[in-house]
Amino acid sequence: GRRLDELEEATNKLQKSEDELLDLQDKIIQAEGSNSSLLGDVETLRKHLLKIQGKDEEVRKAEDLCRTVRE
Repeated sequence: GRRLDELEEATNKLQKSEDELLDLQDKIIQAEGSNSSLLGDVETLRKHLLKIQGKDEEVRKAEDLCRTVRE
């Protein structure tokens, strides 16, 4: 269904964002060293992302369950 496609797309975007944040962490470490204050900010963002991804997983499981019940 279309909603599932949208979920897939959102998940892919989240994954890409997480990869970009990890890249950013590497760049910060190279530029400022591993005790840069920016690293904490990036890590906080990454944790938010992971929380959102976790919620997406729960939504997908719930939708699968609904579909199974309907069939």
